[in-house]
Amino acid sequence: QIDEIFRRVAAFRPSGFLALGLLTLIATPILRVVGSIAAFLYERDWRYAAVTAIVLTIMITSILFGRG
Repeated sequence: QIDEIFRRVAAFRPSGFLALGLLTLIATPILRVVGSIAAFLYERDWRYAAVTAIVLTIMITSILFGRG
């Protein structure tokens, strides 16, 4: 489906830009959590890295298996 979004954007269809915006809004917190994990690992703060990894797992699980 993501390739369909880019096709719509390339064709300058409004639905493509709307879908791309929604995709960006979904990706932003996920990328922030991934960046936080990297920062905590760099600082050797294992506890916060583990907690943040759990949060990332919950986020990805909810996206993959969420309904509605």
